[in-house]
Amino acid sequence: AIRESIRLDSALGRALISILLVFAQMEREATGERTREAIRHIRQCGYHFGKVPYGKKSIPAPDNPRMRILIDDEAEQAVLAQLKAWAAEGVGITEMAQRLNAAGTKPPQGERWTKSLIYNLRLRLSWISPRPHNERPHTDEELKERVVMLRGRGHTAQQIASILNEQGWVPLKGRHFTERSVRGLLAHCTQAKLLSP
Repeated sequence: AIRESIRLDSALGRALISILLVFAQMEREATGERTREAIRHIRQCGYHFGKVPYGKKSIPAPDNPRMRILIDDEAEQAVLAQLKAWAAEGVGITEMAQRLNAAGTKPPQGERWTKSLIYNLRLRLSWISPRPHNERPHTDEELKERVVMLRGRGHTAQQIASILNEQGWVPLKGRHFTERSVRGLLAHCTQAKLLSP
């Protein structure tokens, strides 16, 4: 608007800005489409594009040095084999993280192995399946309304969790509500943000 000296206090200037915005949005979407098409073409040709998964490393393709292919990373594959062996022995995720940190094994990201990092890694490799969603007779909106109503009556998150469990409300995942899950629900309710503590 400044470069083109468009006056935003006139009807013609506002209309011109709207037209420019339409074309800018169209170009943005076209750029995204071209990028997705290029990535799809690279992958269809058998090359790799994007973040390298843990356990692999990328090297230049022998037939086309501009492209990359994935091969196994020996050190990371050894860590994955160790994780699989521990899982077969029944070792918990927290214990796995502690053992890897004690051994000084470098994680794929960050400085230390964590419980969530190992869980997500196992999930990505399809070694485990995510916890299924519960069958519920109520919707998320009904649950949020109930939580906000209880919060409005002055109940704490722990008290709300107990009340919901006693009354037979079912969380999306897990067996019962906890203080943490109630806080998570309240964080996604706009009405709760307006209530005083």
